[in-house]
Amino acid sequence: MLLPCTTAERLNDRMNTRKAQPNRALRGVLSATVLLGALAVPLLAATPANAEELSQSCWTNVDTGETGCFDSSLDIVEQIELATGVPLVATKTDSPNAPLAARASKLADPPLNFLLMTGWDGTNQSGPSVSFFTSAVGVCSGITYSLQSLNEWNDRIESFQAFNGCDAILYEDEFWGGDSFGPAASSNNLGTFNNKASALDLE
Repeated sequence: MLLPCTTAERLNDRMNTRKAQPNRALRGVLSATVLLGALAVPLLAATPANAEELSQSCWTNVDTGETGCFDSSLDIVEQIELATGVPLVATKTDSPNAPLAARASKLADPPLNFLLMTGWDGTNQSGPSVSFFTSAVGVCSGITYSLQSLNEWNDRIESFQAFNGCDAILYEDEFWGGDSFGPAASSNNLGTFNNKASALDLE
């Protein structure tokens, strides 16, 4: 059962989807919308969080800005599929099956969704999580998905897993500033970068 959650809505506040390799200085201009090709979706304003919201796991469809949350004890893939009614492809980027899955994604008939990344606020993929997915065929092939701020997830991520050929780059400061971690397909413990990430690229 989905629970109302403004935490994920806040993650949309500054989310962009952009073609690969634009000038990083221009990315902040896109802070008011989610962009995919010619599609522009207005984003929801951030609102204060409470303890219950911070203990939930949430997801965001980067194509539409749609968000949802659920109890963090439940299965991530299953909950996203239940919420969207669409199968979710979630092949780990560092899995031996990743090359085959990447080729298959380019030939897939819609509707299918593709998981981009899940980040957890505990090490070893534990605790509440935040996930991002797309329906774009080819996933990270030629497209970089960027969040210039993680908002309520700023300084929370301690482990992550990227999917379907994507790699993640975590940034210490908003607007992709400061030190960075990655690109990497996964990490069960960010070590000295634990609880530091405030912006994200998936490419």
